[in-house]
Amino acid sequence: EEGVTEIDSEGNNLVGHLPNIFWKLPYLKRLNLKENFLSDVGFDGLDDAKPPLVEVSFAHTGLPRFDGIDKMPQSLKTGKRL
Repeated sequence: EEGVTEIDSEGNNLVGHLPNIFWKLPYLKRLNLKENFLSDVGFDGLDDAKPPLVEVSFAHTGLPRFDGIDKMPQSLKTGKRL
């Protein structure tokens, strides 16, 4: 199996809307978006995210809401704080 397994964009000054394309990456295990300036995240399709996605971090991004995150797959519902 080959493909993107981890995206670490911590502190890269990303600004604006994060599209839902990340949930379509079949090999993605970790997505770190800490310390960016996100105004919105496209959680549409999050319910279709397949394992191995196990870790997503939006810490210190300023996201005002998390509409759609309730569709998060069980593999991400660990309660672990990053």
